Amino acid sequence: LETLEAELAEAIAAHPPTAELAKLLQTIFGIGPVAAITLIADLPELGLLSAKQIAALVGLAPHTKRSGKTRYRETTGHGRPGVRRVLFNAARAAVRHPSLFKDFYDRLVTDNRRPGKVALTAVMRKILITANAVARDRQPWRGRPAAGTPCRPHAEQTARRAGRVKTAAAPRAVARSASLEAAYRWATPTFRLDGVHGRWPGRARPRTIGGPAIAAASTFSFMAGLAPAIQEASKASIAR
Repeated sequence: LETLEAELAEAIAAHPPTAELAKLLQTIFGIGPVAAITLIADLPELGLLSAKQIAALVGLAPHTKRSGKTRYRETTGHGRPGVRRVLFNAARAAVRHPSLFKDFYDRLVTDNRRPGKVALTAVMRKILITANAVARDRQPWRGRPAAGTPCRPHAEQTARRAGRVKTAAAPRAVARSASLEAAYRWATPTFRLDGVHGRWPGRARPRTIGGPAIAAASTFSFMAGLAPAIQEASKASIAR
């Protein structure tokens, strides 16, 4: 095993562009010499495809399974298993120490309630996409935190996101309230009786929308408007 590793190291060192790429890939948190060599050897498309394409090629994109209206569980597992095994170990190493990948993993598990293996697969995909960007731009990864720098608290991220959601939802809530009030006013008719037959002029019955609550309000308004007319009719019959 040591002989093979030495031969691989010599082969990479003999080719300057490949040696530079291996050095750039190792700037990513979780990727070491073995992972860098595996990505270079088993994934020559690295840096030549988009993020979605490279994830689908390796097998870290969910495979959609549908039949008519039935939707089955979307799984991963196709693609290149050797690269996935290396990325699995890289993801395990990345989530054990403070890094952007650990922050991402903790947010999926804690806030979004994702299972551990599902979150780890997402970290594998993120590491792969990061390696693809590093190989494409030929620039080192700049997401590595300084030594001893703690991750940003999750509560701060959640609070900021909640504030943005409330701010964006406020205008919609006001518009929805105004539309419901307008619908209530439109669905609450004011009735008058025809002096001869006691009918609703124009149509046979009140028009109501909006469910039982607005229908009940319409019926109550109709009865309230009908009461004075009944009283006047009773007084007229008594006078006769």
